[in-house]
Amino acid sequence: MDKTAKLWEVATGREIRTLRSHTGWVTSVAFSPDGRSVVTASRDRTAKLWDAATGEEVRTFRHPDWVSTVAFSPDGHLLASACGGKTSELVGESADKSIWLWDSRDGEQVHRLVGHEKGILSVAFSPDGHLLASAGEDGTVRTWEVATGRELQTFRGHGSVVRSVAFSPDGRWLASAGNDAIARIWDVAKRSELRVLRMAGGSFAVAFNPDGKEIIAVGPSPRLVIWEVSTGRVVLEVSGGDDELPFSAIAFSGDGKWMALGSGDHTAKLWDPKTNRVVRSFGHPAPYSE
Repeated sequence: MDKTAKLWEVATGREIRTLRSHTGWVTSVAFSPDGRSVVTASRDRTAKLWDAATGEEVRTFRHPDWVSTVAFSPDGHLLASACGGKTSELVGESADKSIWLWDSRDGEQVHRLVGHEKGILSVAFSPDGHLLASAGEDGTVRTWEVATGRELQTFRGHGSVVRSVAFSPDGRWLASAGNDAIARIWDVAKRSELRVLRMAGGSFAVAFNPDGKEIIAVGPSPRLVIWEVSTGRVVLEVSGGDDELPFSAIAFSGDGKWMALGSGDHTAKLWDPKTNRVVRSFGHPAPYSE
């Protein structure tokens, strides 16, 4: 597996920078809201903050176990990271089951969030930055108060590992998906399940589109499904051929014009939501995770 993160120019597909320093697989990457910084997570038990313009490493956040996921708060002042669990035979189950909140400006730990019974595979801040959501291998989705680190709610219903969690753009809803072949939408204020969406092969990642009217999930088979949030109607399903590897990650550009899909064929795909087609591929020497 490759131990780098790469930055690409969307307009041309040109690789503009390689971030080198991790000694283990890079498992997750996120841009700061202003686009000036990048944070990466790795199996080397660290998360690293980088200057996006220069590629220089700014800071290292050390953890007791391998780091599965990272996210910036909406104002860019906080970083959330979490330690993962047993995702393959190559990696033993994590001994640490914590979420960490860091001040991105000075590297100081702000909170350690403890509650999951197994590793955490995804974290996401609410659009107002007041809440953090987490998805765990214990089959639960949890929400936390960012200011205090207090756990607010545990959402139960998934029958297996939950791999991904995402807030709607208005913060009203929370989506989750994982190994049980079901994507769920939760009402955050009412703390209840709003909708159940079925995806036969399970899901690696879930996201709302920028206007919050649709939810997207990717997985092994089908490779991609888009639902209408208000009705649960399937808008698009992409199955792919037997020789096509699954998509494993989703991210939207800041302006909502593009959707990026991590793929098991060692590329990231640039997807045009207007035409529902891949318009460009970015090569990489190892599969993308998140």
